[in-house]
Amino acid sequence: MGIKAKLLYYYENTSPVYARLVTGTYNGLFGGNVHSMGLTMKPRELIKFLEANGYVFIRAKGGSHHIYSNGINSVPIPIHGSKDFGVDFIMMILRETGISKSELMDYLNQ
Repeated sequence: MGIKAKLLYYYENTSPVYARLVTGTYNGLFGGNVHSMGLTMKPRELIKFLEANGYVFIRAKGGSHHIYSNGINSVPIPIHGSKDFGVDFIMMILRETGISKSELMDYLNQ
């Protein structure tokens, strides 16, 4: 068994969320199949969403992380080219900022 097969076997048998993500049956966070929704965001899209919710650019930390703040919370956004952010990272940002999932979905559906 190769290393990829071993890792997949390990995650399938220890992480139910990961196994459902791999098989495309995970529908917990946003109430729909994540893969069919294509829930990824480019860094620029996430920054526009944060700015629409009152966050402003504070500084660039080392060139690859931009810090945004609303005066109460500050959140670092990694900028590594046009690499998309996955659902886990987006959820982490929502938790840190206190912005609800419904606000994000409303913004994406505009």
